[in-house]
Amino acid sequence: MEVIKLAGRALGSKLKGRKWVEEEGEVVVGVQKEIKRVEESRAEDEEPVRQLLSDIRDKYKPALDVLAEMDVKLRERTVREYDGGEGVKFEDGGELVFAEVWDYTIKDVKKVPKEYKTEVVDVKKVREAVRAGLRKIPGVEITTKAQLRILTK
Repeated sequence: MEVIKLAGRALGSKLKGRKWVEEEGEVVVGVQKEIKRVEESRAEDEEPVRQLLSDIRDKYKPALDVLAEMDVKLRERTVREYDGGEGVKFEDGGELVFAEVWDYTIKDVKKVPKEYKTEVVDVKKVREAVRAGLRKIPGVEITTKAQLRILTK
């Protein structure tokens, strides 16, 4: 592929700074265009397979949905009815095995020792505030960085 050769030359260029961007930027755009072209071609080739897989999933989904619902209900009932003792083996090789597992419920978060807690910053709220124009948040360093956006036609 010609674009790969051009990209290799651009990466090896001795130019620096804005001069490199001006001279080799067209290669950057060209690589992005080639990525889009190849991805579109791949998507076209994959479409019949995607459609076939979708049809197969649709065919089996109703039965699997009902079976999954029954599985949940049967497991819940089995655990409820279990009265201790050993598991149960069946002639077809199936077996019900019961295991003791520990679980917990937080009753009062204020009483839980610090070593079991973490302070969490809501990064989504911070990101939204910064995008909205806030530039000072105690304990948060807000900086700028260059982000490249490649526009192709």
